[in-house]
Amino acid sequence: SHHQSVTTPTTMKTGTEQAYNPLLGPEVERSPACRQESEKAAMKTIYLVRHAESMENVRVRALDRAFREVRHGRVPASGDICSALPLLCFDVDAPLSAHGEAQLEDVKDQLAKSDFLKKAQIQVVVYSPRCRAVRTCEALFSSLGSEVPQQAMWDIVEKTPCESFREEPFLQRLQAFKDWLATTPETRIAVVGHCQFFARLLGKGCPGRYLSNVEVKRCR
Repeated sequence: SHHQSVTTPTTMKTGTEQAYNPLLGPEVERSPACRQESEKAAMKTIYLVRHAESMENVRVRALDRAFREVRHGRVPASGDICSALPLLCFDVDAPLSAHGEAQLEDVKDQLAKSDFLKKAQIQVVVYSPRCRAVRTCEALFSSLGSEVPQQAMWDIVEKTPCESFREEPFLQRLQAFKDWLATTPETRIAVVGHCQFFARLLGKGCPGRYLSNVEVKRCR
């Protein structure tokens, strides 16, 4: 049982200031715990796709920069403070940023040039109903048309602020998704979702479990 990173950030320059490695990069062995979980799936191939950059991602980075300045005894930039303030509203359904939309165009072009969708032979696409994941799914998989079912799945939404304090509901959702993967008849599945959810799905011993925006991992 293993996973491959299909797209990961590199230093290569593009018009969006973010680039991606060629599809199907070097394989990385998963941990024994990851392998045990995957055995239930009977060698299914799962493509995990993290959503493009959202406004929440932008705000969290601004907050991180502000805290870093405070730790060093400096006054944070006013722009970072203003950008981070909406986080106090606990908006769990942030839209994509302008840069996120550019990322989608970049990756969509790479997938088309590599004939990814045809080679992957995806049989079903499931996605988080959060708007950033819906938009990512629409941009990358709409060309599959009606022949390939696409469905929203509430179990795979990102971990909420409340679940950070009381994790049981999140763990129940995670297990429900694992059970679905194990029992669904499709063997080639694309999942469009979120960083923290995918990290817990892959497990602590799994290298590269924190996906970058619009990163794709092929898991078996």
